[in-house]
Amino acid sequence: MRIIHTSDWHLGQDFYHYDRAEEHEFFFDQLCELVEKEQPDALLVSGDIYHTATPSNASMKLYTRNMVRIHECCPSMAIIVTAGNHDSCSRLESTDEVWRLANVTVIGGVGRIDDDFNLERHIIEIKGKGFIIAVPFVNSKFNDVFIKLQDVVNERNVNNLPVVMMAHMAVSGCDFQGHDVSRLVGGFESVDLKNLGDGYDYLALGHIHRPQTLANAKARYSGSAIHVSFDEAFPHTVSLVEIAFHGAKPVVNECRINQKMHLYSIPSESKPFDEVIRYLKDNAPKELGYVRLMVKGEMPGNNLVQIQSVMSGFPHLKFCYVKLEREHSFAQGERRRIDVDKMKEINPLELAKIYFKSRFGTEMDQEKEKMLAEAIESLNEMKRQ
Repeated sequence: MRIIHTSDWHLGQDFYHYDRAEEHEFFFDQLCELVEKEQPDALLVSGDIYHTATPSNASMKLYTRNMVRIHECCPSMAIIVTAGNHDSCSRLESTDEVWRLANVTVIGGVGRIDDDFNLERHIIEIKGKGFIIAVPFVNSKFNDVFIKLQDVVNERNVNNLPVVMMAHMAVSGCDFQGHDVSRLVGGFESVDLKNLGDGYDYLALGHIHRPQTLANAKARYSGSAIHVSFDEAFPHTVSLVEIAFHGAKPVVNECRINQKMHLYSIPSESKPFDEVIRYLKDNAPKELGYVRLMVKGEMPGNNLVQIQSVMSGFPHLKFCYVKLEREHSFAQGERRRIDVDKMKEINPLELAKIYFKSRFGTEMDQEKEKMLAEAIESLNEMKRQ
């Protein structure tokens, strides 16, 4: 069985207020070209189709248009899409009957019949080629579903065909580079591979954006389609996988995805603001991209004016934000002192102002402060009603 494994498209991401539709179109052009060339048996999309659970109409049209394009590149290919933690299960599944006309199976949530699992909907047989076990994003209490599904497939797999399982989760021991690790560990569970069984030949993972094959050599993250954050300083890929028979070692080829927009941290190490501005003038990248400035120390009051003045000379670059490293930082000190209980005591507006100064190195201007104060008061009024 030959498959293409991809995940974490994050369609509709608002990247510092920049629309990324053209970047995703560029990705889909490459994916369509690969599908047309390889003519695989299946395309697996392991979650995080969208960046938010409520994608815009434009994002959904982008998805629909390109899924049809992919199908037309290889009409015989099965396409299996599972939901990630960024997706709305019900939204993804709302049009699944229509998608079947394009050989697309959508699995948004764990199926149930009464109080028991509906295992059948998670097993997709590719006639004469193999089995796909498709599981969307779930928490650890559903780990037994993986085992049950493999047991069912094992009973049916009398011809010793390859078995591929899909999952969207953080697996223990994986490389979190590019993610906010504290957020991942604190907000999501990390699952040990041994708890997922061993009846599969390849585990097509989503959720972690760095492409990587895990220790057991059968589990792999294909990685995100495009850069989702400035810290994703690694190539982006989709995985072309071939499995000869059940029990055979999967043969994996990384297919590099070229990026329409690059992410630049300028300079690579933090420097004082004036030095950063001079460095940007003299060493601005030549290719299209987004820019964050790496500043150490204090920021002048007119920093945004200076930045915009320099950036105007490089229309192919889009300024995003300043990553500020303070040597003697009030904001950092505040961050150390503000625990959860302290946060509850601070006025929301004051907390926002502390964050703003920490993030941008300058005080929040009066207009923003006024707008935020009005929004907070409006929320308070709603609570009082």
